[in-house]
Amino acid sequence: MLFCPALLSYRRGALYLIYGCLAVMGGAAAFNGPASSALVAQVIPERVYENAMTWRSSIIQLSSVLGPAAGGLLINMLHGAMWVYAVNGGAALVFRVDCCQFGKRTQQKRVAGGRTLRSLLEGLHFFSGRHR
Repeated sequence: MLFCPALLSYRRGALYLIYGCLAVMGGAAAFNGPASSALVAQVIPERVYENAMTWRSSIIQLSSVLGPAAGGLLINMLHGAMWVYAVNGGAALVFRVDCCQFGKRTQQKRVAGGRTLRSLLEGLHFFSGRHR
């Protein structure tokens, strides 16, 4: 699926197929945020977690601005989107391979108190602003 849009663009596939691939990839990207946050928590030591999340947030903001600009520039320079899709697929493939290199870190289980109706009501009471 990584290189599907690149192949369709190269073969001048039907536009609805390209949009279909992009829609599937966009739907899969919806799971990326929670999974990425969980990955950071798994591989970063707790003592540097706050710093890592600050950097992660900054990079996400920067890439959301620079990514589309770089994509548009490449589309203009290369006279088509095929290479942009190919570079995106290649980068995703490299990321997946790199993720396999991470060592699994054991986590301590945190024992949470039972979630009861009372704790839910306490939360609602807090958010209602009547806790003062």
